[in-house]
Amino acid sequence: MFKILKFNVKAFRLFFFMFIYAFQPSFLAFVIEYLIGIASGKYDFNILIVVGIGSLGLLLFSGIGILVKRFTHKLIEETNIAMKEKVINHLIKSPIKSNKNINYSSFINVDMKLIQKNGLESELSMIQYSFIFIISLFSALYLDILTTVFFFLGMFFSAIISMAGQKKITNYTKKWTENTNKFTTKIEEFSKNTLLLRHFNIQRHVFNQLYNNLSCVEHSLFNLNYHIDIKNEFIMFIGLTMSILLPFSAGVYRINSGYLTIASFMAIVQLSNSLVNPVLYIIQKLNERSAIKPVLETYNSLLKFEFQKEIKIENFKDAICIDVEINKTNIALSICPSQKILIKGSSGIGKSTLIRNLLLNESAKNYTVDNIYINRDYLITSLYSYVPQNKIIFNDTILFNITLGKNYNNVKLNEVIKLTFLEDFINQYGLDYVLDLDGNNISGGEAQRIMIARALLQDTPILLFDEITSALDEDLANKIQKNILSLSDKTIIQVTHNIDMDIEKMYDKTIVLY
Repeated sequence: MFKILKFNVKAFRLFFFMFIYAFQPSFLAFVIEYLIGIASGKYDFNILIVVGIGSLGLLLFSGIGILVKRFTHKLIEETNIAMKEKVINHLIKSPIKSNKNINYSSFINVDMKLIQKNGLESELSMIQYSFIFIISLFSALYLDILTTVFFFLGMFFSAIISMAGQKKITNYTKKWTENTNKFTTKIEEFSKNTLLLRHFNIQRHVFNQLYNNLSCVEHSLFNLNYHIDIKNEFIMFIGLTMSILLPFSAGVYRINSGYLTIASFMAIVQLSNSLVNPVLYIIQKLNERSAIKPVLETYNSLLKFEFQKEIKIENFKDAICIDVEINKTNIALSICPSQKILIKGSSGIGKSTLIRNLLLNESAKNYTVDNIYINRDYLITSLYSYVPQNKIIFNDTILFNITLGKNYNNVKLNEVIKLTFLEDFINQYGLDYVLDLDGNNISGGEAQRIMIARALLQDTPILLFDEITSALDEDLANKIQKNILSLSDKTIIQVTHNIDMDIEKMYDKTIVLY
């Protein structure tokens, strides 16, 4: 039954206070029974004493109710953090290819909100209402067994009726989740390329496409909520008929027959809400909880992934050898320590594919480091610092974008700043200047130099560069290339389709891909 809730000390503390709080309806019912009993002459008590005890008791239950709310919200907070931590862990550590079919932003902010609302919150509410139902049931049985039995039978029949329609709601939920993911992906895709869209004057086309995606999302959500509401209304009709009208009729008959006093009947009537409403609420929440099944399946599938392991190689002494097929041509690349290798070729020939195989070992037939075979399931990122041709700039400070949050001494930091000619840029803005996502508030050349500085600062044995100076003017590009190639302790591998002849001569080996 409990798919989200994890039982621990804090959960049981919450359940204890929920149990105490569940006595409130029974307490109020007996107070009402005594007040009506006083009016009918059944009891000989001072009405002010009964009212005073009732007020103090309700005040005490209000205080307990506040504690229940606090502990509930705290448990929800901690559970959300724990679940989302696992999703973030999957994003960071799972195999690269497994991330491609998951929109993590949408899943965490939209889908997991559904898990919280229709999953965790529903489960906690069902526990609370179960306590209320059980305590109220025993209180009602104490007052009159037969009338209570009629209430119970009515609720049982309502529960049986409510079991229909679960599968249809699940299908509507799947459709809504699929449409939401598509829409979120399109929004992110188009928001990153607004300049291109305007340049080609296709804003209207994009608007229509997004509008159609949005309409699909909202219509699928409408279908989901509408069918849940229809089912809930039908359940409410059956519940009110079977759980209110029939038991009331039985109670009136018992009063007329002399087996039940009006005071006791009114107490049972007061308790009836605590018998009927919890059952109807639990049934409703069970129906709504079916909506989280697809999301929960996705969440559970994330936990089944075996995280990609990393082999820690701080240095290499002999050689790295990799054999990979690129465009139906076998490429055998041998890399020695401190070697400078240039890989040339036209756009699309497979230069970036070779780089990705060095980093991720995606399709290499053979991959060895110092004659040790590297299994495809393992990463060896500790060997490499990688600078891709596309901009990877985070919405954070210049300092963070260079250091990625790691602590480095100022000497080392200033050294890479000088090697990449970032002094003037940093003097102008300061290391605490916040960059836009993808570096939209700086030039392409400044972004490239930040990424080069980032790679140099990691201090790994091998530097992988993929068209790293394409956004720089020739003079500055050559200066940076010379600085990098002067690092005698570093192994440099650069792919490019255009390079100055004097710079090319500085490389130990040139590989041309055809």
